[in-house]
Amino acid sequence: MKHFFEGWAGLLLPGWTELSVAGYTRVPVTFSPLGGGTETRPDVDLVFPRPQAALPVCAGIGLFTSSDGSDTPVVYWQLSRWEHAGKVEAVLMAQPEVTLLLNRNISWQDGAAIGRTAAGGTVFVNQGVTLIDGIENVE
Repeated sequence: MKHFFEGWAGLLLPGWTELSVAGYTRVPVTFSPLGGGTETRPDVDLVFPRPQAALPVCAGIGLFTSSDGSDTPVVYWQLSRWEHAGKVEAVLMAQPEVTLLLNRNISWQDGAAIGRTAAGGTVFVNQGVTLIDGIENVE
């Protein structure tokens, strides 16, 4: 089966930098295209495991091609709200926060807004990403 995206998800701080606290890791994720390729969401619940340190306020989620490193997210979006600051067991992302409603009628250019989440957050694309038949292609 072709996926919209297969890689890792990570939490982003305000300013679109990735979270960096003890015990935090990116989590593997697969997004499948739905609704003719304009809607996509994870195949399973997106859950970030319990970190060792308290979590700060996070602003978004990014999709990455590697499990760790200094790479930037290929697609990222704003969270409508964040209720997980402080010590938490794990972070389960609500379905509307990870359901992406994408605009396939525009050119996906670096930094462009390409859609919204079902919760209302704006979805952005980074460089080197195109959409082919509802499947994301990272160059």
